[in-house]
Amino acid sequence: APLAAGPARPAGRTPVTAQLVAESLRRAGAPRSAAEVAEDVGISRATAQRYLASLAQRGRVHVALRYGATGRPEHEYSWSPR
Repeated sequence: APLAAGPARPAGRTPVTAQLVAESLRRAGAPRSAAEVAEDVGISRATAQRYLASLAQRGRVHVALRYGATGRPEHEYSWSPR
């Protein structure tokens, strides 16, 4: 299903890529990192992070922190059905 229309999208973001990122999360059925989404979609981690942050701002994605043994926690994203 297409993403609901929202405010104008920021420059450099395409609806096709936004849809691919959203579909990756929906299919996963479990939280994923930006790196995991990026690998699935075929985009860079930074690009995936931008799209995921935009989806989170719109309430479509839930963000939590994944803590490992050492180092910084990693953001993990999951689809938020409405």
